[in-house]
Amino acid sequence: MSRNRLFYRFAAVFAVFVMLFSAVSFNTVTAKAEESLLILLQIDNPVMLANGTEKEIDEGRGTAPVIIGGRTLVPIRAVIEEFGGTVEWNGESQTAILSYNNDEIRLIINSTTAYLNDEAQTLDTAPQIINGRTMLPIRFIAESFNFNVGWDSDNSVVIITNSDNVGEVEIPESWKGAAEAEQQTSAGSSLKVHFIDVGQGDAIFIELPNNETMLIDAGPKTGIVPGYIKSCGYSSINYVVATHPDADHITGMAEVLNTFSVGTFYMPEKEHTTQTFENMIDAVSNNGCEAVYALAGKTIVDTEGLKVYFAGPVKIYDDNNACSAVVKLEYNQNSFLFTGDAEETSENDMIAAGYDLKADILKVGHHGSSSSTSAAFVKAVSPKEAIISVGADNSYGHPTAETLAVLNSAGVNIYRTDEVGTIVVTSDGVNYTIDKLKSTVEANAPPSSEGETASQEAQTAQSAMTEANEAVSSGNDSEVVYITNTGSKYHRAGCSYLKSSSIETTVAEAKNKGLSPCSRCNPPE
Repeated sequence: MSRNRLFYRFAAVFAVFVMLFSAVSFNTVTAKAEESLLILLQIDNPVMLANGTEKEIDEGRGTAPVIIGGRTLVPIRAVIEEFGGTVEWNGESQTAILSYNNDEIRLIINSTTAYLNDEAQTLDTAPQIINGRTMLPIRFIAESFNFNVGWDSDNSVVIITNSDNVGEVEIPESWKGAAEAEQQTSAGSSLKVHFIDVGQGDAIFIELPNNETMLIDAGPKTGIVPGYIKSCGYSSINYVVATHPDADHITGMAEVLNTFSVGTFYMPEKEHTTQTFENMIDAVSNNGCEAVYALAGKTIVDTEGLKVYFAGPVKIYDDNNACSAVVKLEYNQNSFLFTGDAEETSENDMIAAGYDLKADILKVGHHGSSSSTSAAFVKAVSPKEAIISVGADNSYGHPTAETLAVLNSAGVNIYRTDEVGTIVVTSDGVNYTIDKLKSTVEANAPPSSEGETASQEAQTAQSAMTEANEAVSSGNDSEVVYITNTGSKYHRAGCSYLKSSSIETTVAEAKNKGLSPCSRCNPPE
């Protein structure tokens, strides 16, 4: 009996020993696995190598790491899960929330401000949405989670590990010899931004360095923009943006859509009651182009060295101007910010959201109205040049002395279409020049198109400019005014007769309805 008791005691002690040994062994193996964690990511390769095993980074979609602004952005979920962390996405705020151990990172699309455990951090390159996938800066994330990060420039490979021996990592033979990610848009290609003189309104035609084209707004009149674009040698437009539904920005839009083949049309999710707006919507439908709502965080173009995306509106406001789509264009070392009629409210919201607003050239909001271009916004953009698209002797007093004072105090060079005509900015991605095109044929001659003689080119340019000048000088028909549901007059904004209702229209549309100018507020006739 005593021998059996001794046996059972021995067996019990042995069992405890086995359990303890197993636990120690398991912890040792786990620690070893953690110590040997190794992830390799290669530019333009949709497969990652995780502890020796190849896995798709973005399963079923083929998304690969890219280099933007000298930093590697990757579709992050699979990588974070390989760490043992989690990823959450807030679509409303366009925020990715990454958690690992006791650390949390929050990154906002197109914002260079990130938060590590609620402390603000500055990023070199903002997170982006590319082809519908969220792309985040891998070095910042991995180092914030206390991983070591290396870069094999010969093979364009990012190395992420818990080991200190980053430089001793072997790159797979099948990955070796890969060239650096090829720049689809190299410095030296030409970017041209045409701020077309359309009078009291906006129309900006952009010749992108990747051989695509873009139009932001189409002015307050017909007969101007299509002729100008044709004079530059184009019969189609890749991207068209209507920043907001006011007539001084979209009256010419239906004509553009009915004239050119358009790839994608963007506008904020903001409707209007005017016939001008309805004409534009009908033209979008008839054109057959893709229609996309403009909202901060959405990307239009993203190739190496060239990026075009929306920095606003952050949300949809009651006011048309505040809803303006704000477009940021970055071409290597040069950048532009096109603000539509964005007002101080939306400017402040863009700043608060942390969007990268810095730009060499600012298209001043709302034609230089005092309701836009606050000192805080100018400080956030820090422009070298400001372009104001405005009509000569307009009845609104644009640009206001207040706005000019803000720009002057910041040391910004100011160019106005009412003073110098159409303004063309040409950039090679490093340097830019500004040409002020007045009414002479020589100054306004567009780039030569193959097979066109110099005489034909000059005639085309002269015709386009003549039509534009005639249209711009045709009076106040395109000036924005306001009417009521039942009244027989049209009014300036803020008139006391607009208390019960206020419907935006143009002088021409008001006159067509048989309305006459209000004698109290004296709107343009």
